Amino acid sequence: MYPSIEDAITMIKIITYNATGSVIPSFVEIISGVSKTADVEKKFLKGIHSPREVILILLDNKRTEMIEKGYRELLFCIDCGNCLLHCPVYNTVGNYFAEGRYLGGKGIAHLSLLKEEVNKKLEFCLTCGKCSEHCPLSIDIPAVIRSIRSESLPEEIYYFLKSHLMWLYYSVRLKIC
Repeated sequence: MYPSIEDAITMIKIITYNATGSVIPSFVEIISGVSKTADVEKKFLKGIHSPREVILILLDNKRTEMIEKGYRELLFCIDCGNCLLHCPVYNTVGNYFAEGRYLGGKGIAHLSLLKEEVNKKLEFCLTCGKCSEHCPLSIDIPAVIRSIRSESLPEEIYYFLKSHLMWLYYSVRLKIC
């Protein structure tokens, strides 16, 4: 939801440019409220064309809990997919570094916060920072992943070594095949 049509169009341009490089997306549907017209005998009428009414249902989906836990920054994501384009792990193992529609490190981190259990696929993340470098909103995804994965330094060293060895294994395996 955006406060004005100008803000919505600006966000559409940002999302599509960062995701596909195009100026405007192919499919956009804007529902701006109840229809209005003054074409019928110069009288102002509402609800002549659809929609006659707009019903908006907002779901929290644990967003309040995520904010309280300190992961507000993750909710600013516009889902442009730019982080995936530059993620070495996602580009090496593909959808194995995903869970349903939750793609890449950001998606799996978000899923871990929703389910309140650390997803095993977060072990793949190299925390290299390529996703943050190319994020149009500069979301620090590696910091979020480090925070979710472990609380102590020895665990983070373990995850660092394991993720790099797994990435190296899959990279070499791809070159051989």
